[in-house]
Amino acid sequence: MITPSISPLTTLQAFLEGLALIVSPCILPVLPLILSSSISSQTSKSVLRPYGVLAGFVLTFSVFTLLSRQLVQYLGIQPQWLQVFAEAMLILMGLILCSERLSDVFSRLMQPLAQWGQNLSSTLNRSNTNEKQDSFWTGFFLGGCIGLIWTPCAGPILASVIVQTALEKSNEQSIVSVLAFALGAEFPMLLIARSSQWVLSWLTRAKENSLMIRKLTGAVILATVLFTLQQGVITLPGDNPSSSTSPTAQAATLTGGLSSSYKAPEIDSSGSWINSKPLSISQLKGKVVLIDFWTYSCINCLRTLPFIKQWYERYHAQGLEIIGVHTPEFLFEQDINNVRAAVSKQGVKYPVTLDNQYRTWRNFNNQYWPAHYLINKEGQVVYTHFGEGAYDVTENNIRALLGLKISNKEASANTRTAFGEAGIGQTPETYLGYEKGSGFSSPETLQRDKTQVFSYPSFLPVHAWALSGKWELQSERSIARQGKAAFRLNFYGKSAHMVMGTNAKKPIQVAIKVNGKPSQTLIVQDHKLYTLTTLPKVGNAQVDLETSSPGLAIYALTFGS
Repeated sequence: MITPSISPLTTLQAFLEGLALIVSPCILPVLPLILSSSISSQTSKSVLRPYGVLAGFVLTFSVFTLLSRQLVQYLGIQPQWLQVFAEAMLILMGLILCSERLSDVFSRLMQPLAQWGQNLSSTLNRSNTNEKQDSFWTGFFLGGCIGLIWTPCAGPILASVIVQTALEKSNEQSIVSVLAFALGAEFPMLLIARSSQWVLSWLTRAKENSLMIRKLTGAVILATVLFTLQQGVITLPGDNPSSSTSPTAQAATLTGGLSSSYKAPEIDSSGSWINSKPLSISQLKGKVVLIDFWTYSCINCLRTLPFIKQWYERYHAQGLEIIGVHTPEFLFEQDINNVRAAVSKQGVKYPVTLDNQYRTWRNFNNQYWPAHYLINKEGQVVYTHFGEGAYDVTENNIRALLGLKISNKEASANTRTAFGEAGIGQTPETYLGYEKGSGFSSPETLQRDKTQVFSYPSFLPVHAWALSGKWELQSERSIARQGKAAFRLNFYGKSAHMVMGTNAKKPIQVAIKVNGKPSQTLIVQDHKLYTLTTLPKVGNAQVDLETSSPGLAIYALTFGS
């Protein structure tokens, strides 16, 4: 349940990758089109055409890349293989730029496209014989053509960009990365289009240094790839990085630690505690401490629990203390009885503190569920991880801080929870209240905090949901105000789960259909995460819910693959 965010570093990296393409052989097929747009606009004094070229190029390229991302996701290609492919493509591009021979071969392969671009530019110039034709929209069409020509010839580095966007869990970050890459690639093209005569003369003067510039760019790309590889070993499907094949155990060393550790913030002591009396960071000095921010209806948190419980069982006697900071997202998660029931059901034995006022959350300046802060024996935060995954790295760092050796016998198991795993391309976490809700597709105009009658749309797109019957949409939930009120979801993934509950005195029956066929009947009373369906394999499905009586409250949808 990581809150959506846009990474400035990832966005900047995409922009710089696009910018680097100006010195690659990929520019050859489109250079005639860019220059023709500039020369034509100068003779007709149309200043808008180059900007039309920019808009057409960015749109065409972005649509192609995002569609490619969707194709990669729906094919279910494993992210580990995608990462390997991305690095290989970047290495190939770097070698092409560094090697004069490879650059010549690549240029010859692209020559037919370059000739086609030259012919197209001549055709466009002949067609733009009057002032009216030489406009923004003419440039927009030209930019679209440039995008179509340039996209396939960008080959290796484009493949890497597609893979990078496919690996992004945030759709917002994927879109921003693609746009940043396209703008980076188009920025020097726009300069060429606005200053063609100067650029032509500069290219003539710089011809002697073009090989050196190209080699320097290739070296930078190769250095970037090597730096990325040094940050962590790529794990291929089926590999278990936490299980060393070496027969000799070695001392664990800190991996991926913070460049600058800092004093651990204090845990607020005013909240209720489960499994322990109140604890503080200061009194735990001399122990290794793992702070886990979680909440019991968060599917991402539930997926991490088996690993955390395993670490506590394995290392508590050797000096590890784990504190679960339960910071609620929904109001019902503030109830200590609900949290106690969840802790008992999940078999959590380490201390849990209720952070209902978000005091510890703010002390740590935290933004995520789940979030892990690893503190050394001196009380310094030395490693953090947000979201799921990297379990082998976290365990390695626990062992390093405890002064233990790596052992095959004690390596983390490949634990899989009943809630599946986060998957590429699956429907994102979806809230069912108006404050953070998305994907609501009933045709009626929403009236906040008022009971109204809803209906299903004639078509429900993937990742969308709709209501039927009397419902009231509140800030963090939707409440059924009549029996037979219904809910419909179109999702992509393997499993679908819903946070729901009721304040009624008796349980509510919820009938579920999957693709129009009866599936199961859930008995809903406690506020928690319920599994709606688990498909045989990752795919698209429609889920229908119908409540037996009023009072059903639905909060959020989460998915697994």
